[in-house]
Amino acid sequence: MKHKDVLACTIVNCKAAESLLSATDGSSQHCKEIKSPLEDPLLLKKISYYSRLNKIKLYIQQPDQIISLSKAAEIACMEKTAFAKFFKRTIGMTFYAFIQQCRIVTAIRHMMSSDLSIAAIAYNSGFGNISSFGRAFKKITGLTPSEYRRRLLADGGLDS
Repeated sequence: MKHKDVLACTIVNCKAAESLLSATDGSSQHCKEIKSPLEDPLLLKKISYYSRLNKIKLYIQQPDQIISLSKAAEIACMEKTAFAKFFKRTIGMTFYAFIQQCRIVTAIRHMMSSDLSIAAIAYNSGFGNISSFGRAFKKITGLTPSEYRRRLLADGGLDS
């Protein structure tokens, strides 16, 4: 798979997860069909879950935030294992995979729009160290960050 295809796929996957998170309590269309939402326990459960996801989304989006599964579960008012299962079932990937993928997309956007060093991009994207960034980047894109940047520059993709 070419690196542009991987980038598009990565962004689409992250956007799909973001759109699911942005559905916060998007059950309004269902509420119009039902006279009283308090009578439908499944609807209440769904709204409750989406409000939990909205809280998690706000937590993830805070700058300079150390993100942990324990803290996310606490914010969602759930036990850690229950939250992990809920998140995977609802979003379609583990909490850590979701965070990692969104961070890689952020890093790719930084690469495309700036000439920051790879280390600065790693830290600005939320990675604690460069080696974990490199492993995650290669796992998702199939290229190291340096290889990706070289190809990006060769293709004329840097928006300076």
